[in-house]
Amino acid sequence: YRSQQENELVRAVRSANKVRQRLGGAPDPAADFPERPKGMWRRTYDRLLDRAVEAEVRADAVFFAQAERLLARIDEAERKARK
Repeated sequence: YRSQQENELVRAVRSANKVRQRLGGAPDPAADFPERPKGMWRRTYDRLLDRAVEAEVRADAVFFAQAERLLARIDEAERKARK
């Protein structure tokens, strides 16, 4: 399956977007989180909200780790070029 080939960052973002769309919102992490749909139990909404927040936090952590590794590689390449 295509989803099995995704890296951790893409998987976390897709998971958060999926929850947002399930609640009737836009799959954009910059958009406000959608309000609880009429007829949905508050407990269900809270669980989905927690799941989306956890996925977004996981995506942020993976993104920052990848950026840190990339910056370290760039820094290392610059140091080698100066020698």
